[in-house]
Amino acid sequence: MQPYFMPYIGYWQLLAAADRFIALDDVAFTPRGWVNRNRIVVHGAAHLFTLPVRRASHHRLISELELAVDAAWLRAFRLTLEQSYRKAPCFEETMDFLAPLLSSCGGPLLPFLLLSMQAVARHLGIVTPVCLASAVDPEHRQRGQDRILELCRRAGACEYINLPGGRDLYDSAAFASRGVRLGFIVPQERPYPQLARQWLPWLSIMDMLMQLGHTATRQELSGYRLDATGSEFPR
Repeated sequence: MQPYFMPYIGYWQLLAAADRFIALDDVAFTPRGWVNRNRIVVHGAAHLFTLPVRRASHHRLISELELAVDAAWLRAFRLTLEQSYRKAPCFEETMDFLAPLLSSCGGPLLPFLLLSMQAVARHLGIVTPVCLASAVDPEHRQRGQDRILELCRRAGACEYINLPGGRDLYDSAAFASRGVRLGFIVPQERPYPQLARQWLPWLSIMDMLMQLGHTATRQELSGYRLDATGSEFPR
């Protein structure tokens, strides 16, 4: 998977379920995608925030990009979080966690994304090792599904799991022919209290942490089903 900034609970369920997570650092950046954007609640409605990236383009790799964050953006983003979530039950706990992370927001995009991933993983008790696709497969001769299969081969994987968005990208027969079982983590929608006018599913993990705290959010890591497309995965 691409490394994302503060993605929704499904991403963390996938990370927790895997034995090894390979971050796709050497793929094209997707402007208006989810690598540097996500949603929180502002004034009772969903609000899309964007981590500024300098010269963002689909012609450049994620690993080639730089953040365009300055002090003014950091102040504004922190103020947005404070004004939107100060009444949330776990506001202080979550801001204490986020403050040092946000203060380090700058420089190359990739190291910051990995830093934020590692910080959230520790906060939620996830110990899955994360490595880079460019290290596992430095030649990078394949694209799309073939690249994923090559990464699985080099990693010695017998199972590959993804989120539901990958269903249209991968052919289970192609995976089976390489001795790899294909499956999908399907997050279960489990409403929790929000500061929104109506239930908003799949917001940034920051929203869940603000409302539930890290202990209760850890319990949400098991809130999914695993759909296998070939032979059953071991339980």
